[in-house]
Amino acid sequence: MEQQAPLASNHLELEMDAAMLTLAMIDTSSGTRVP
Repeated sequence: MEQQAPLASNHLELEMDAAMLTLAMIDTSSGTRVP
């Protein structure tokens, strides 16, 4: 962690990471559900 990011920005990044992981998990469990 070279950069000291503001709490808000850091929280947003964590939110996005969580969303990506959730989508990936859903994709894997449901068998690649891509429109």
